[in-house]
Amino acid sequence: MQGSSVESANALERGFENDRRYMLIDKEGTFISQRTHPELVFFYPQVSQESLTISYKNKSFKIPLNSILQNTIATTIFDKPVPATEVSNEANSWFSTIMNQDIRLVKMGEKNIRHKNLIKGPDQVEVSFADGYPYLIIGTASLKNLNSKLAQELGFERFRPNIVLETHDPHIEDTWDDVKIGEGQFLVVKSCARCPVVTVDQVNGIKSKEPLKTLASFRKKENSIYFGANAISRKVSSIRVSDEVTIL
Repeated sequence: MQGSSVESANALERGFENDRRYMLIDKEGTFISQRTHPELVFFYPQVSQESLTISYKNKSFKIPLNSILQNTIATTIFDKPVPATEVSNEANSWFSTIMNQDIRLVKMGEKNIRHKNLIKGPDQVEVSFADGYPYLIIGTASLKNLNSKLAQELGFERFRPNIVLETHDPHIEDTWDDVKIGEGQFLVVKSCARCPVVTVDQVNGIKSKEPLKTLASFRKKENSIYFGANAISRKVSSIRVSDEVTIL
């Protein structure tokens, strides 16, 4: 769905608190994303201390954060099984009606464990329903450099980072190891290989060839196109907008 900007967030091992802890699945239990359902750009989630509110055009649905059914079900993310818990029958019905297919909303509870094996740092970490890593860091200079090559400038929402850092050198985040952000500390594991979701216009849901076409001209290595850096959290902490960043 759409992302949202926040002034501060608690950085946990799985990712920011409440970030990517909910997921839509089809009747087979396979996750749904903008890869197959670009209309998800019209859904706007907002998290408060007590509830998750989903807005879609002139409709909205509020879900208490503690709302779950007791059944744990097997879901699938990129052909790998991930345990999850259904949220409510009402939520399933709301999404199914709007999307005109059998849809269920699931949540990752504390007992629903998903591990990510790492090529750098610890052997593995816990991760949420994110594609692969808890954190995606993009520097402002990287986007500025890309926009200088595009016919129409894009915003960060197209690339779905959950940490944006002010930088001076394009793609400098690829070269980092340990990064201190305020009281938080993160390890950059690798550059992020991008998927076709970045070609979905976040205003109208229309797909195009950009920005992957332009990125491929200078950010392609072997069969992947890279933009941004995947990272993990070294410790539980809270970070906020305007925190000082130190490369360790």
